[in-house]
Amino acid sequence: MNKKQLLTVSTGATLLLSSLGLVTYNVAFADIDYTVKQNHVTQAVKAPRHTDVKTVLEKAGVEVKSEDRVSHNLDDEAKPEETIEVSKARELTIKDGTETKTITTTFHTPSDILENAGITLSEHDKVKWEGDVLVITRIVVNTETVDETIPFETREEEDASLAKGQKKVKTEGRNGTMTLTQNVVYENGTKTTTTTVDKKVTDPVTQVILVGTKESAPAKEVVQSSASPSVRLSNGNTAGSVGASAAQEMARRTGVSATTWETIIARESNGDPNAYNPSGASGLFQTMPGWGSTATVADQIEAATRAYNAQGLAAWGF
Repeated sequence: MNKKQLLTVSTGATLLLSSLGLVTYNVAFADIDYTVKQNHVTQAVKAPRHTDVKTVLEKAGVEVKSEDRVSHNLDDEAKPEETIEVSKARELTIKDGTETKTITTTFHTPSDILENAGITLSEHDKVKWEGDVLVITRIVVNTETVDETIPFETREEEDASLAKGQKKVKTEGRNGTMTLTQNVVYENGTKTTTTTVDKKVTDPVTQVILVGTKESAPAKEVVQSSASPSVRLSNGNTAGSVGASAAQEMARRTGVSATTWETIIARESNGDPNAYNPSGASGLFQTMPGWGSTATVADQIEAATRAYNAQGLAAWGF
């Protein structure tokens, strides 16, 4: 091979190597596609191979601020097979029970938002979107016990051994109780629903009152001169002879001493069968019209007997 031929081969080899080097250079440094996802919007971005994440984002027109969340470190080498995700920070209003607050977040699902904000939920709490506001309903379920009173009833029974009009309690009434166990639901502190889960009842006891039906023996007309008074009050009042006889009859009927009845008559009427008080009380015993007629002494004894059977000596303040 002569020198001319050798020069031609050498020149050709040089050109071939140069061409291969240029191709290698172009392949090594040519732009390739990277994937950038910002707030759920994905785009393809061309950038040189082996470039960093920050450069890829700049080429995508994505400005990253300190409060934003990026899936990769900005100084890391971007990899075409990986998606670079950027979640932009935004202000979000949260209504938590009765309180409202505004937070900055880069998350989108309620669970992620609340976890990142340090807000915990209880078992029964509810979360929902109302427009752009995240609403938390705080729900508490309490088990409560309530006692309700069941009033007792009253029943009357006739009793022939008691004087007519006289009443006596045979069985004391007692109120019953209904105890309810309830699940009470409170939403944001306000009671919303109540469900009874158990009920226990203690029945009331009916009060039984005996009512006398025994007729009293007709009163004998008191003879004014049949007895002499044995009681004289400090003011000089006595029962008088008519009142003394009436006191003896009342003692026979009630078992209360005649002296006590004379004292009552002396105090109430000074022994005057015709005594009358503007209040309506009249007669020896000054009984009220509701106890019966006081037209005669016999009527007055009957009225006093009824008053005693119903109220005892308390009818006259004893």
